[in-house]
Amino acid sequence: MITVVADGSWCKRSYKTKYDSLSGVATVIGFRTKKILFIGIRNRYCLICERSKNKNTISETHNCFLNWKGTSTGMEADAVAEGFAKSIEMHGLIYNKLIGDGDSSVCKRLHQTLPYGPKLLVDKIECRNHILRNLGQKISQLTKNTKYPVHLRNLLNQKQKCNKFRTAITMAIQYRKLLCDSEVNKIKDLKKDIENGPSHLLGQHLNCESYFCNGSKIGEQNVVPEAEKCGLMSEISQIYHRVVENAQIGKQFLKARESKLSSLQKRRLNFQKEKYTAKRKKNFAPDEHYGLAEPLDDNETPGDIDEKINNFMKSLSISSEAIDKLERDTID
Repeated sequence: MITVVADGSWCKRSYKTKYDSLSGVATVIGFRTKKILFIGIRNRYCLICERSKNKNTISETHNCFLNWKGTSTGMEADAVAEGFAKSIEMHGLIYNKLIGDGDSSVCKRLHQTLPYGPKLLVDKIECRNHILRNLGQKISQLTKNTKYPVHLRNLLNQKQKCNKFRTAITMAIQYRKLLCDSEVNKIKDLKKDIENGPSHLLGQHLNCESYFCNGSKIGEQNVVPEAEKCGLMSEISQIYHRVVENAQIGKQFLKARESKLSSLQKRRLNFQKEKYTAKRKKNFAPDEHYGLAEPLDDNETPGDIDEKINNFMKSLSISSEAIDKLERDTID
């Protein structure tokens, strides 16, 4: 059983309004090996079939790529489900954990198809990058809500443009990874740090940890009470709720850095007797003799060089008889 990463892509951008792409692809990749395990392509359009349909004729025999009649939004879920269904047949593996974006349709489709039976359900792990990207998008949408005071929305917009919300979370993750503590305590403390993020960015530092914050800065204003009064803080907390809930998924991946360092140290011990010699980078740029048929002799005089040039030009000239013969041979 292995953990895999899966995501879909379409040949046309939707801009979050128009989901009508004619083709889509989904890929399943091994989490640790980074190897492609499955590629599923869905096409809603075939040129030959469409042309025959418009002319009311029977299409000629061809290799038809039309394999999807559903909506464009359903392409990713169907292709990923096919990859899970064929995992044992293709690789002899079971994909028990799936790392993906926040799209719930993929997880719902896997729970419907049950590729490994009802007793073995696939666990969904949301990708950190997608979680943080969605967080930024939600905060950006919140800054456009006119029911909240302008100066609060401007402050949020300023923090969002500087990626302060995302940076606060990533810094907390990096710090908790390096602590020599149990994984349960790491996750617990990480959740507290994430929950405290909005208060820290809005000027309230009562619950800030010393590793990240030294208290209020000069000229900084605490706008948390005002944000709580107008309801803005409540909406921000709801947006952060999803990030906090997904902090528990990092349990098995919190020691990723330590395991990489450990394996690197073992490899260095195995090959410590061998001296590492850096490969000299080859220079493919033109040198001083670029374009010469043969290298020049440093002892040659200008007269010798002129003589070589004349001899070379004479070797290129041919007689009139040879020219006539060449024309006759190549007349066709």
